[in-house]
Amino acid sequence: MKLLLALVLLAVPTLAGAQDYRASILYVAPEGVPGDSVTTAHPSVPADSLPLRAPGVPEVRQPDLVFPISVGVVGAVAGAAAGIAIGASSDDYYGDIPEGAIFGYLVGETLCMPLGVHFGNQRHGSFAGDLGLSLLGHLASLAIASIGGNTAGYAIGMAGTLAVTVANERAVGRRRLTEQAERP
Repeated sequence: MKLLLALVLLAVPTLAGAQDYRASILYVAPEGVPGDSVTTAHPSVPADSLPLRAPGVPEVRQPDLVFPISVGVVGAVAGAAAGIAIGASSDDYYGDIPEGAIFGYLVGETLCMPLGVHFGNQRHGSFAGDLGLSLLGHLASLAIASIGGNTAGYAIGMAGTLAVTVANERAVGRRRLTEQAERP
């Protein structure tokens, strides 16, 4: 386990230097600087080479990064609470906790977190992709928690799941908005 952690810590700085920070999907441009608009491409592509929008079509941008993250967290909490409330009526118990509450928590959080991210990004991305990543992330979070034997591993896994889901939503949204702007 320590060897795996050491390898990850050594690989992160190497991988982080692979791209310019402005090319990251997490980059938020300051006001007045072209940032996440559909007319901005990868820094290696000159903006002059991009096709212009059709006249009369407004420029569409994705919302700030804070919105999909915060609405995703609210969705996860609301879904987990609703799942616990619905599943609490179960007659089977795991220790002192109804099994239905545990199952409801996992299902509610798995479904509502990507839904919140998708609506927080003004539905520019792909909900199906976000849902798939959320499901895989939850499975990975549960595996990390069971290997570590504590809930801290689950919390770390869920933070990673949220980050991956937001990254997917932003990337798909950027691609779709660029394709929409290129259409005559």
